[in-house]
Amino acid sequence: MAEQGGAEREFPRNLEAEQAVLGAVLLDNDALTQLAGLWALSEVGGALEIDDNDALTTVAGLMGLSAVGGDLVITDNDVLPTPDAVLLANTLGTAVGGSVTITGNAP
Repeated sequence: MAEQGGAEREFPRNLEAEQAVLGAVLLDNDALTQLAGLWALSEVGGALEIDDNDALTTVAGLMGLSAVGGDLVITDNDVLPTPDAVLLANTLGTAVGGSVTITGNAP
């Protein structure tokens, strides 16, 4: 379960089977430590924003991504090493349809 806005929220059980999301994806959850449940996700049609996840230590669960249709934003994740964020951006390379912003993460 993930907590959001003071209420517990359980993500859909079939999330691990998702291969594409047509719209944007925003990950903003102080309890989130890793993204292993997203290993099968290969494409995000809109922006991918990973912002203000105080406990997130890795984005390795997103290394299966092959395209992001909008912006890639990885900001203000207190313990996420910046090199991990840069590795994800570099892996996607020109498959990001918008701009790439990586700032405010751990060294």
